[in-house]
Amino acid sequence: MAKIDIFKLLIQDYWKNIQERNSLTGLSELHHWYDALIHFKNYAYERNITGAISRYRKIADLVLEPLKNRERWSANIEISIWDNFKNECSNENIKHNEQVDPLKPSVNNKKSLEKFVWDIKTGDNTTIAIWAFNMLNRNKLKEAHQQLKTVWGIGDKIASFYLRDIFWLGSNLSPSGSLVKIDNIHLIQPVDIWIERAAKAIGCEEKSKKEIAKYISSFEQKLGLRPGGGNIAFWMLGSNYVNDTVKFNNVISAINNQSDDSEKHATVIADYFVDYYGKFGKILKEILAKSHNVEQLDD
Repeated sequence: MAKIDIFKLLIQDYWKNIQERNSLTGLSELHHWYDALIHFKNYAYERNITGAISRYRKIADLVLEPLKNRERWSANIEISIWDNFKNECSNENIKHNEQVDPLKPSVNNKKSLEKFVWDIKTGDNTTIAIWAFNMLNRNKLKEAHQQLKTVWGIGDKIASFYLRDIFWLGSNLSPSGSLVKIDNIHLIQPVDIWIERAAKAIGCEEKSKKEIAKYISSFEQKLGLRPGGGNIAFWMLGSNYVNDTVKFNNVISAINNQSDDSEKHATVIADYFVDYYGKFGKILKEILAKSHNVEQLDD
């Protein structure tokens, strides 16, 4: 096995244990529009400053419920949803940033999350999930990215996060050449602190998020990973396994063969994973041992 297998393991773990879906099934037909709305909502509420992501999502589920069987849009529905959301947050003593909340009513060129999805449903006669995948398939990634950012609270990172996962879900978790060539593919690279650290550890000297995203895309291509795969793996590694910066950098260096101490790090890190995650760690130890010519330990 090679280091690409480490990335594949992390990608597999992401779709098995982090995300609740493994395809666009259940999000594709027009009557699934509400399920696609809720799916999109979960990404939109990834952005918060209080650590109350799950509570925001549950409250949003509650206040969006009246839309489920609604046949006509009314401007009043946005106001009602917004007021109910604020009241529920107040009842649970949750503070939220109203300036960037996805349920904030539409004003000028900014839309509420539900209005954005409703307009796609009525205009394109499809769900937001299929709209996003079709935009990718028509080589309109940049346009899709820009349109998603018209929703309150959705910036570059969340737009890229959603589009990256739609890309994988729409390709049944194995994006292939069946899709047309996609320009601006770096736009499916959400850049957070772990991606910044990973990029630096593999040799990126750029500081801007755009250049970091391009660097990760180039890394994926050279390694033979499909677009967004390295991004998923790096995030999984940092956020779910090695949340210490020094250890994280050591892991990346060991995997990427860019450290003088990579052999030492390889065995230490493999042992760490065995203790932390059982079978995953044992497989990782085998990969690292072979990758760095370290004597393989008896599992």
